Amino acid sequence: MSTPLHKLEWADARINTDGPWATRVDDRGVLTVSHPYQPSESGSIAEARFALPPGSRGRRFVRFYLSDTYAGHETGNPELGYPPEHFPSARFATVSVGETEIFRYDLFGPNSAVDERFHQVEIPKEAAGSLVFRVEDVQPVAANFAIDVFWGLPSVVTIPEGSDAPTFSRTDAPVPPLRSCSPGGAVSGSLPSLNIANSASVPRHEVVSGGVPFPPGCLAPTNSLQVRVRDGRVVPIQQRILASWPDDSVKSVLLHVPVDVEPGSTTTLDVETTPKPPSDTRSMAHREGTRVVVDTGVAVFTVGPSVALLESVSLAAGDGWTSPGTPLARLANYDGFPSRFVGNQAPDRIEIVEQGPLVVRLRAEGAYEELPSAADLRYEIRLDFHSGSADVRLQHTIWNADPETARLRTIAVRLDAEGLTAFDIDGVAGALADHDAWLVQHATDRFYSWGFTKGDSELLAEGAINRGWATASGPAGGLGFSLRHMWQQHPNGFRVAGDGLQVDLWTSDRVPWVLGSEPALTLSEGEAKTHDLLLAFADNATPLADRLSAFQHPLFPVAPPDWYCASGLFGPIAPADTGRFPEYEAGVAAIEPEMMGHGGGAQWDRIVDHTHEDRATYQRYGFRNYGDNPLIWGYQTKYRMWANCEYDVGHCAFTQFARSGDLRFLHRGSSAVLHNRDTDVVHASAAHPEWVGAPHGHWLDHTEKGPNLGHLWSEGVVEHYLLTGDERSLRIARGLGDYCVRFAEAGWSGSSERTAGWPMVALLGVYHGTGDATYVNAARKLAGCVVAMQDDLRGVWSSKIYEQPAYEGGTTFMANILCRALMRHHLATGDQAAAAAVVRGASWMMHEAVTEVDGEPASFYKQTPLCSRHRSSDPETFAYAYALSGDPRFRDLALRSYAVVSKGWSRGIPTAAMRDLPRVLALLRE
Repeated sequence: MSTPLHKLEWADARINTDGPWATRVDDRGVLTVSHPYQPSESGSIAEARFALPPGSRGRRFVRFYLSDTYAGHETGNPELGYPPEHFPSARFATVSVGETEIFRYDLFGPNSAVDERFHQVEIPKEAAGSLVFRVEDVQPVAANFAIDVFWGLPSVVTIPEGSDAPTFSRTDAPVPPLRSCSPGGAVSGSLPSLNIANSASVPRHEVVSGGVPFPPGCLAPTNSLQVRVRDGRVVPIQQRILASWPDDSVKSVLLHVPVDVEPGSTTTLDVETTPKPPSDTRSMAHREGTRVVVDTGVAVFTVGPSVALLESVSLAAGDGWTSPGTPLARLANYDGFPSRFVGNQAPDRIEIVEQGPLVVRLRAEGAYEELPSAADLRYEIRLDFHSGSADVRLQHTIWNADPETARLRTIAVRLDAEGLTAFDIDGVAGALADHDAWLVQHATDRFYSWGFTKGDSELLAEGAINRGWATASGPAGGLGFSLRHMWQQHPNGFRVAGDGLQVDLWTSDRVPWVLGSEPALTLSEGEAKTHDLLLAFADNATPLADRLSAFQHPLFPVAPPDWYCASGLFGPIAPADTGRFPEYEAGVAAIEPEMMGHGGGAQWDRIVDHTHEDRATYQRYGFRNYGDNPLIWGYQTKYRMWANCEYDVGHCAFTQFARSGDLRFLHRGSSAVLHNRDTDVVHASAAHPEWVGAPHGHWLDHTEKGPNLGHLWSEGVVEHYLLTGDERSLRIARGLGDYCVRFAEAGWSGSSERTAGWPMVALLGVYHGTGDATYVNAARKLAGCVVAMQDDLRGVWSSKIYEQPAYEGGTTFMANILCRALMRHHLATGDQAAAAAVVRGASWMMHEAVTEVDGEPASFYKQTPLCSRHRSSDPETFAYAYALSGDPRFRDLALRSYAVVSKGWSRGIPTAAMRDLPRVLALLRE
């Protein structure tokens, strides 16, 4: 066993410099020796000199830690104009006793592995004099040559003669003290009330659906929910557990409840628990052979394994609709003449996703017929039926499984029906005996409607935004389509003729007599798209307008913000509080939810000036763009690209919805998730099957780049499932999780911090939604790699810096991402090593990255001379470190950093800041 003879303190050393060196000592026990970014001269030195403790019998060893920021590079970075910085054998770190040099290390080259930065060198018996730690330039370098050298943990130990050499390793680095930290999720008292507000101009009498969260231990699996209206009556409900906590208590319930809400009014429902009744087998659906029959009380729907899929509708009041056996969904190719129209083939299967007395959901999957420019397009169609309704909610997803890009003129859903005689499109009504009627929403602010007869046409109307629905009627009754977010997903439209009603989810036909008058829709391999529409059926005595109009304003059961925040579903967050953090709340209030994720400033102003891009929308709307946000990125060259919902716009919006109850953020989160899960995710890849499930990296087009581990997120898509019960979101989240599991199996080698941080956050997000240990175990493996790659003394994750590859070190914003992941992992698993790594990471930022600029904390961008420009210090990791350690320095730095960054929020808070600041503010509000 070694016995420390003397623990050396840098404060006791005599520090000398010759040349432009600077030195400083911090409370980590680290001496930092720095040379500025300027040429170096031979003989320039910086040293710390100790009086060596008196000798004694036995063997003596000097121990120390050593790392630095210079690695050298032969080419530099030509893209940025950064020169080669390749200086071997020019600068050395040495340790000497008197005149005897006992350690010599060329500071050229990457740092050693973490374990190898802890050195122990035996002192020769004949060596005598001072113990000197020195950095020396032995050759002049005419180019700029900066470095930070870090010495630490100096000590001398003695062991008896004949004993084995002692060990000195990373385990000798100090371990930060930790305290317990709550993951959130604790509610006392009564269960929540749910408010359903009707913003439409028509009364609503329908079944409302929404996810209701519960904190751990609140709702046992042996209990069930009961709902009362304010007069005390118990109303019928249907419920489905979406997710559970590790203790098997319920995390989120999809609640279906019938409501009556007048225009501009709000209905309040009180939620209670009750012992779970015997299994309720009542269902509106039953199977008849290969078909599913759904009886809602006012209509009987038959869904079968045919191309029609929805085969018939029988109305209780008489009449109805029967498909002539034609496909429900249609396509037309763009290239070639004439265009070929095809439809969906019979589904591979029809699945009952959910069934009960109030709601039935069916899911059908299959392929489209082959087209010359679209050889392998597939569909997923989900049909929702509600008690007391003759309407069908249809969610149509198309995706390209072919390696070639599909080029399409039309994607449509059509109800064929002979004998239609009248139409109503955006308030323009007429007789179909005179002409067919078309409407095209051509752009965000322009639509046209036409009457069309055998090549002749007339303009019926034009305007900015159409109302989003159309009807057709005949002696047998009426049909209607209502398409949500129609103008936002242009170009699209309606077509009505005597033989059917059609909604074009995409159309290249701007005017009816010029087919393909607009460009083709291109769907890349693995790209998908979902539309949400209503199919309404009625007898001649029942109007359709109110039902179709109401579909444009979905109802949702909203719990109080206190309940959402305390439930733990969104992590440890707190409700909006203008008294405690007014700057944040004012910044949120200043943004337009629909524009969340958008950049701003001089670069965007230049785009408007030079390219005439629309300032109000920045082309963020359209079939492939809606839900996403544009991004300007680059160094000397600037790229206008699509962000692919960086940094999880859905999660940012859902978190703010939880804090405020503001439905605008729920809707913005949903649009972001639907875009991200469909357009931005690789759903098929013949060349790279290992990519399936992963998102594309952001670039000029949504699908142009392959996956990027530093740009993926799952929390928003999981929260979408937990709030809406949309099982497609959960399936896509699982696919992303599986991709991250494959990455985790190989481990993390220590590249840029975010390439481990985002996969960990994604894995933990999928675990949050599924409870599947596969994902938390993969996160645990990554966390082990991350802890192993962290420098135990400095707290840095040191890697080569892309912009200036001659240097290595940490990147503050990426280290924040990695500490975010470690904090989530600790809260999910209790992993103390992950907690300690967060505190060490904060210590690295505090001691190396942050400096005072005009009395305010600022941090470098990246730990290189040419990327060290100061920017606002981020409070996130400091808040986590305070929560985990109780160290008041971290809290002070978090609050001061918050005060600085909040100064820039007068025009609205950036979405990236909204991502995790709610967690930070909850930790700091004490």
